Amino acid sequence: MRLTRRELLLGSAALPLLAAEKAPPPRPSVLLILVDGLGAHMLGCYGNRVIRTPNVDVLCRSGARFVRSFVATPEPAASRATLLSGLTPRQLAERPGQAPLLSDVLAAAGYDCGYCGAWDLGAGPDHGIKFWERSPEPAAASAKALEFLDGRKPGQPFFLTVSYQLPVMAAPQYRALYRGVSLDPIGWEPAAPNATAGKGILSDLEAAMRGAAASVTAVDDEVQRLIKKLDARGLRDDTLIVFTATCGEMLGRHGLWGDGRASDPPNMFDEVVGVPMIWQWGRRVPPESVRPEVVRSFDVLPTVCALAGANPPAGPAPGRSYAPAVLNERFPKKNPWVDLAFGEFGKIRMVRDKTYKLVLREGGPNELYDVEHDPREQVNQYANDQFLVVRNGLTQDLNGWSKQF
Repeated sequence: MRLTRRELLLGSAALPLLAAEKAPPPRPSVLLILVDGLGAHMLGCYGNRVIRTPNVDVLCRSGARFVRSFVATPEPAASRATLLSGLTPRQLAERPGQAPLLSDVLAAAGYDCGYCGAWDLGAGPDHGIKFWERSPEPAAASAKALEFLDGRKPGQPFFLTVSYQLPVMAAPQYRALYRGVSLDPIGWEPAAPNATAGKGILSDLEAAMRGAAASVTAVDDEVQRLIKKLDARGLRDDTLIVFTATCGEMLGRHGLWGDGRASDPPNMFDEVVGVPMIWQWGRRVPPESVRPEVVRSFDVLPTVCALAGANPPAGPAPGRSYAPAVLNERFPKKNPWVDLAFGEFGKIRMVRDKTYKLVLREGGPNELYDVEHDPREQVNQYANDQFLVVRNGLTQDLNGWSKQF
């Protein structure tokens, strides 16, 4: 069929409109907020009924919350390196100081990069970071982060990491919030026989928990300072905000205080490997989304890259982008998401799915928990023959992953 000149002109005029409709959205700026020692169980939006985190809770309601998010190792420094590089602790040990970070990738893609707060990744900063302030004190880290944001303009993409450590002693106004408050809902237990790091704190656990709760609330206020600055600068709608943690804190559960190093042998309880993972980006991320996928800290780099239109570093890496889940879209049928989290800490290895967790140690003791029915990991089923098929299957998954990465 031959088209008339008028039909041809109309058709060609429509092409720019169709192209505009299919054009990708502008690249977002990225604000990555990390907190050391903040387990998911310590936040109101993850069910904590004692610790006040109103600002993070509001951020959570405006975006997507992943309820099964796990770090690759339960210790801040190594976990921070894993999250920012997308590599496992073992891979990083093979190339110390040489692995590119997320900031390298985004800087190469035209992003202005800044980093404020706890670093512990070597001399630093380099890695494409032009604005840098290494200060573990939350208020100081926020102050420099606000200075960085004051220099941004709409339409100029930036990548800012703000890495907080919980203050050792929160200001009096935060400590006052927890005087006389019952701490029983936290679920603390008497000191465990294998408690090591933090064992002295367990002798006055109630005071320690009140202090920790106050510190979390203090950092929650720092998060609000960042969000207010984005709003004031007109940057909020175009900024992808990622809020997560490098590891959690036992907070008296299992009779332990600290991260994975709180016990001998070190532990991989969900309190220390289960962390908050919240994504917010204007209208692109549906509000009040609750995502069931099992996601890992080394997935953050490829996910941010996918949303920012950047290419992740070449080479073998364990992570995968879960951008479809962030945007409430479906994964490809030919490449569905696999709900398995892996971790390692020295000679300890872990694998976890939605139902079970397996922890293997050279020389033992090994652990297997039915986390669906025993979420507090109280009953070790490793020697229970009723779980033999589960144990063998997860062992095979873990061995396969360890050989590959």
